[in-house]
Amino acid sequence: PLNCSSRMADETAGRLNMQNFLTKLWNDESGQDLVEYALLLALIAVAAIAVIGLLGGSIREVFTETQEELDGALAGEAT
Repeated sequence: PLNCSSRMADETAGRLNMQNFLTKLWNDESGQDLVEYALLLALIAVAAIAVIGLLGGSIREVFTETQEELDGALAGEAT
């Protein structure tokens, strides 16, 4: 009988420890800022990829025209 009550006391203490742990974990907000920053960074990355996808052709044209102008200017200086 003494052994049985001791086991029940251990189980009750274990349950209370688990409840205390889960309550502290639920109320802990220390990592919340990190998660928010990670989500914000992911959103910015997705937006940047979408913008580059939409404007990629236009950006390529601007760089191609600039390169051609520079090549022309260098060729004119060489002669």
